[in-house]
Amino acid sequence: MKKLLFLGACLVALASQPVKAQTGGADIVVVKVVESYGLLQVHIARAGSKPELREFGFKQLKEKGETNFFNGSAEYTRSLLVELAQQGYILTTTYPGSGNGGPAGPTTLIFTKRQ
Repeated sequence: MKKLLFLGACLVALASQPVKAQTGGADIVVVKVVESYGLLQVHIARAGSKPELREFGFKQLKEKGETNFFNGSAEYTRSLLVELAQQGYILTTTYPGSGNGGPAGPTTLIFTKRQ
């Protein structure tokens, strides 16, 4: 009887997959934000699709009737973060850009999908 139970437990263990293998990996989005001289560029990289570039500049300011670039770029950034949150992503890590004496380098934001 013990051998039969042991054999049954072994078969069940072989038939089941580890939980880690069932998750299918993390869905990660990398966002690089570059802001300089009145232009905000947002580079978005997602798994399985081409990288995407979104820009916000003085042209969009005029269209929205905004006069302050920083207010407009902040609102544009907020709307992008809301879009990612609605898709189920949460911000997990940030890497600040380095200026090296000039304009600040790109800030990197790492988002992962909620399971």
